[in-house]
Amino acid sequence: MEFGSWSLLMVAFLLVVYIAQGGIVLSAVVHLSHVSGARWRADIAPHAHKTGFLFPLAFALLIILLSSPENTFPYYADASLHLNAWHNYTFLVSREVIMLLLVTLVSFAFVWANERHDRNPCPKTQMALTLIAVLVLFIYVMYGTMLAWDFEMTLTPGWHSPIYAPYFFISNFHMYLGIFVVSAYVLRCCSKTQVLTNNTFNYLAQMMLGFTLLWVYLFFAQFLTIWYANLPEEIVRLYVMIYEDADQRKGGAPLSSLFWWFIVLKSFLPFSLLIFSYVRHTTAMTALVGLLIFIGTALERYTWMASSYSSHMPLTSTFDWMVALIVSILVLLSWRAGTWAEPRLYQKFLGKEGAQ
Repeated sequence: MEFGSWSLLMVAFLLVVYIAQGGIVLSAVVHLSHVSGARWRADIAPHAHKTGFLFPLAFALLIILLSSPENTFPYYADASLHLNAWHNYTFLVSREVIMLLLVTLVSFAFVWANERHDRNPCPKTQMALTLIAVLVLFIYVMYGTMLAWDFEMTLTPGWHSPIYAPYFFISNFHMYLGIFVVSAYVLRCCSKTQVLTNNTFNYLAQMMLGFTLLWVYLFFAQFLTIWYANLPEEIVRLYVMIYEDADQRKGGAPLSSLFWWFIVLKSFLPFSLLIFSYVRHTTAMTALVGLLIFIGTALERYTWMASSYSSHMPLTSTFDWMVALIVSILVLLSWRAGTWAEPRLYQKFLGKEGAQ
């Protein structure tokens, strides 16, 4: 299997797992801000929580990737490499599966605590929800760090960047904000009901602007440090994405256009649009910016993974299109199943409590 095509499956897994987790993280962030005075938690939570039903799909994609280590982690096929204990495959599989299970359990515990608090608001349920919200953010950082190391940073053994993990999980939360706004706008247009209020769209637009600036800071902090030191064992990873054979004299690398496109879609265009009040107060424009951020993040994930081993452009093979189509359909079906199942689960397990 061409590693570039297989990388598209890896990108699909990362996008799905961060959409699944992102809704819970956004709700946790808004809840903690609600504790200090914000008033838009109730508008966000019912829609954000439904992404948690994507976790089974994330598990399925993870199992597929881990069942083929030679395709997912090309360095395992190179017998000349000396791999450290972190690359031990049994350890890698164990930590990936266990951490995804933990993330799933904590996420649904937060959703459960949120529903209990909504049905029976009191200091006890408020405290439980706040504690789990803090735990959600802690787990998000720890799991995001592990995914950054396993699926992107250490794809080139020996290459490392201390700031890569924050850059990775901030970028993916930036992506979730974008896709959340897009989905809310599509639902509003299709159902003719106000899924989110106009004020909430404005708040989300402000969050996207803030995370755009944070992404630029983290990307530049990493890039500048590596570029300024110009150490061969560090700079080559960036040069491979930009220059052919990591040599400036040979012109652009096959995937260099993707590198520049994700920078434009993740930073220049969102910033240039969201700084205007008109854009932030226009739901269609806000959704457009969210779509640009989502596409930029997909290109970003693909470029970091594929550029070290392949020159394959995404969506240029039958396998690429099959992955994109099948995963998109499964995401929609999972979300739809969550929309149907969530209220029934609450009614079954919390019905008596809510009636008291």
